[in-house]
Amino acid sequence: SNTLERSFPRGFDFEVFSFEALTEAATNAVDPAQREHVTPYLYSNEAGHMHLRNIAWPEDRSDYRVTLDTPEDLDVIRSLIEDHAALTLDCAGIIDALERNPDLAALNRHVEQKKLGE
Repeated sequence: SNTLERSFPRGFDFEVFSFEALTEAATNAVDPAQREHVTPYLYSNEAGHMHLRNIAWPEDRSDYRVTLDTPEDLDVIRSLIEDHAALTLDCAGIIDALERNPDLAALNRHVEQKKLGE
């Protein structure tokens, strides 16, 4: 996962679990938030056999948002695609575009990500 200690831009989140772990969570999770998102059950390590590993970006870029939840997010994504060729860029290229264009990155900086269970 790259979400245990955030360093990637929001929207570049990933979590990888085995089919067996996901089946265990689907079978045993009872809390509504655990049922909706699955991974909180796995993070709680109730079965005692989960080994979590964080993958970090070299520098903290977790203040950037490249996800689509609000109209401001859409403005950022549209600009990245139309003005900065984001369809041809990898994560590093998108981060670079945001760093070179602080006004663009500021468009959705105020947006707070919905918390688990909200």
